[in-house]
This record gives sequence, C-alpha cells and structure tokens, in this order.
Amino acid sequence: MLFETDPLVQWRAIEATGLAAAEIIKYDREAVRRHIRRLFWLMNDESGGLCWNAPEAIAEIIVKSPDLADEYVPILFMFMDEEPFEAGVRWSVWRLAENYPDKEFIVRTAAVHLDKITNSMDHQDPKIRAYGFLALTALDQNLDSNLIDNLSKDSAEVDFYDMNDGSLQLLRVCDFLNFKTKK
Repeated sequence: MLFETDPLVQWRAIEATGLAAAEIIKYDREAVRRHIRRLFWLMNDESGGLCWNAPEAIAEIIVKSPDLADEYVPILFMFMDEEPFEAGVRWSVWRLAENYPDKEFIVRTAAVHLDKITNSMDHQDPKIRAYGFLALTALDQNLDSNLIDNLSKDSAEVDFYDMNDGSLQLLRVCDFLNFKTKK
C-alpha cells in the first residue's frame, strides 16, 4: 500500500508499517531489519521500482522500534538531496527529532546535513520548504528573521498527515510557522 496513489492510503500504510514493525521486532528483529533494507533498496534506481514513501516508512519503523536508529538513521539522512526523497527525508528528520527517545542522537546525526535542510527553505517544492522548516525547528535551530518573514508569506499548499488523528490536511507553508506537535 506504500505504492498506492491515494495519499491517505499511503500515509496510513506508513503508519501501519511502524506499528507492525513494533510487534514483529518482539520476536523477529531480523525480519524488521530485512524490511528496512528492502525499503532502502526501493530508494535505489537499480531496484526497478522506486518507493517514494520509503523514508517516511523507515522513520516510522524507527520511531516505533527505536533500538534500530543507530544502524539506519545515518543512512536515511544521506538521502537528503536524492530525488524524489527530499521532502520525505526532511519529514523523517522532524518525526525522529520529535519522537525518538534520544533527541541528541538525531540532532548530532542531522548536523552534517544542516546546510542542506536550511537551503530547502528556498526550494521550489513547497513540501520540501514546509518539511524543512519542521525539521529545523525540531532540531532547535534558530532561524533568521528574513527566513521567517519569507515563510510567513508562503501560501503554497502542502498535504500533511496527522499521525495523532489519522487525518490528511491541506496546509499552507505559512501555517507550519504555528505548527505544534501533539504528542
């Protein structure tokens, strides 16, 4: 269902992937590791079938099975500039920084990519701008006033799935300035 064209189905599949992994890891850790490796393979042109939502699915597995982070978060963040995964990796940085028990690990791992995340504020894709902003704020980065001013005028629309209530919302990039995570 990660390949489904309906965005709501995709997001629910991402969420379900994390929940299923959290149960499976209790008795078969290697099966979850194999699934993550399969998702990374589907982020490779050689796979023959790109899974555009693989970064989000990998992040959600790690949120629900945090002991896999050391092994896979550094690899996930290396896809920061790989099309079509740019928005998904930025969403993953945000999701992990907000939900992983050792936030400092996420901050340290993302530090190598801070310039790329900051530069996404000027990207033509509004989803990359919005998710980049979420990632920077989750990493406790101070944003300069010009950047905030530009974002406050950005009315481009972005789909955003709320993991708390299962709703798919259409938000403007400027709406993310007041975005609050409901944990």
